[in-house]
Amino acid sequence: MSGIFLSWSGRDVLAVTSLKNQLAGLRVPIWEYRDQMRVGDTIHETVVDAIADSFASVICFSDETAQAPWIQDELAWAYLAYGKDTSRILPVWVGPHTANLKPRLIDQLNIAVGDVIIDQGRENLIAKINAVTGAKPPLMVPAAIFALTANESEPLLQNPDLLRLCDGFGMRTPPELVAQLRLRYGTSADDFSPLADQQPIKSIIDDTIDHVNAIRKTEKLRPIFLRWMHHELSGNLGDEARRDARKRWRSSPSLLVIDSISTLDANMTTRLDNLIEERSAILWVPPYTLHTNTASDLLRRTAERLERLSDALVDWQEKIEPQFAIDAPSELSVRLWLHRTFVALSDTARPDKKRVRCVQNVFGGPTSLKEITTTPTNVSPAFSGTPQQ
Repeated sequence: MSGIFLSWSGRDVLAVTSLKNQLAGLRVPIWEYRDQMRVGDTIHETVVDAIADSFASVICFSDETAQAPWIQDELAWAYLAYGKDTSRILPVWVGPHTANLKPRLIDQLNIAVGDVIIDQGRENLIAKINAVTGAKPPLMVPAAIFALTANESEPLLQNPDLLRLCDGFGMRTPPELVAQLRLRYGTSADDFSPLADQQPIKSIIDDTIDHVNAIRKTEKLRPIFLRWMHHELSGNLGDEARRDARKRWRSSPSLLVIDSISTLDANMTTRLDNLIEERSAILWVPPYTLHTNTASDLLRRTAERLERLSDALVDWQEKIEPQFAIDAPSELSVRLWLHRTFVALSDTARPDKKRVRCVQNVFGGPTSLKEITTTPTNVSPAFSGTPQQ
């Protein structure tokens, strides 16, 4: 196999399945018993052989499963199979761990445990896997969701502009409308669920990226890893984390998911105007996501609250811009937009036009392709097609 062995307990099945799908999308070969065990195989021998043939083992657990016998056995087998090389043992919490419980051998060997519940933890795990396997790293794309919490959104749900917009789409009237809109919000941006099935949009995007990576693999393009950083950008994790996140945000293409209702909050608008970059792919989520009526003028007025988006609405037909979705009324439309945006995302960074112009001003040189490719007036016979004597 020469890939990664995945050890886990059935009680963590949902979290492990999500992690497995992401790793598979990142082209990491995974050995996991649901896929690789064949009828008639001897479990002990098959698992031991799989561990011995792997680059590393990812040991998945939570407080509830840290002492599960099967995890303890597979961990011990990995330790022996790797010649006691603990760098190839990658323990991670995949579920709740308020007590920070670990398998006994992890404690005895003092191996650091990652936390893939948080985005930084997943990024760290992928970096360790790449180091062990020698695989080419994925294309890291900063991503952020800007949506208010349930408590923060409450004062906005009676906003006259919002009520007029909703009325224009044939939505319910208060108090039914307000009750419906409340369903979009939770305790953090991670809970933002504007679509009909109440599934968090973050989960929909992550799932879609897994499928995008499958397509990119066939096109021989590097897989994409979305690095969610709205908590860092919002300052929730401290000033240093916020500075680091802003630096990464400005250095590469990014994905910005914006709840249109939240932009009625003046503080949110200020924060967003400082984040929208030329290379940001923007998913603008309107308030009528349970309705599919078309009302371009109303949509335009809500989007024009942000100056950068107003420009994009004018410029999109005249020059190449990152993908800009203003209409996301259903899960299908979100998935289609994500596919268009990420399937063809280039592995290599494009030159920054502003920096190119700055270099040209300092050093001179051609300003257009035509200047570079002008046909020369004097061509020696060797290159003119004249036969040599």
